[in-house]
Amino acid sequence: MATLHVLFACILALLICSAAAAESYNKKNQVPAVFVFGDSLVDTGNNNYVHTIAKGNFPPYGRDFAGGRATGRFSNAKGVADYIAQVLGVKQLLPPYLDPSLDLQELLTGVCFASAGSGYDPRTPQKMNAIPMMTQLNMFKEYIKRINASVGPERTQEIISQSAYIIFMGSNDLTNTYPTVDYRYTEESYTDLMISLALDFHKVRPEPEPDQLQCYNEIAN
Repeated sequence: MATLHVLFACILALLICSAAAAESYNKKNQVPAVFVFGDSLVDTGNNNYVHTIAKGNFPPYGRDFAGGRATGRFSNAKGVADYIAQVLGVKQLLPPYLDPSLDLQELLTGVCFASAGSGYDPRTPQKMNAIPMMTQLNMFKEYIKRINASVGPERTQEIISQSAYIIFMGSNDLTNTYPTVDYRYTEESYTDLMISLALDFHKVRPEPEPDQLQCYNEIAN
């Protein structure tokens, strides 16, 4: 179990340092928008619009929001994605992309594509009908088309190329999927699989291609 213990330690360390890293990044770069991909650690409410049991839109979630409102975030108030957007000076809350009420300004300053229950391993999101990573990427491609239709290709290029991109992923693979397939993998081989899948995801680039990709990964940095 040594390998998995190290991976869990890395997950915790990345959660602790992510806001600090974002603050350091913001001192050097002003970003117009933030885009987040991942699982429940950063889902700001996309699963409210997905047929899944992995939801955070009921008490005690959100108890420290105004009125104790549960928004779909898996926290008592703001989530990791919100704090990163705040530290980067973009906005206080990062909305879920699937929220049908989003206006153009919200879209232009970034959204969250994350889905609780998702993972790098394609088998992971199937367990809870979460949004797979590649589907999250397709949602981002759809997003690009939406803003391109609204503000034109030049502004779209500016936003996409200068924004911050955050990825939190891997915990569900380790806690939910690996125990059900451990007869097929050693800890080392499953870790290698996670790294390979993470790298495959990072190689996929929608057009226009971002110049800056800030990845806070739970498997490989």
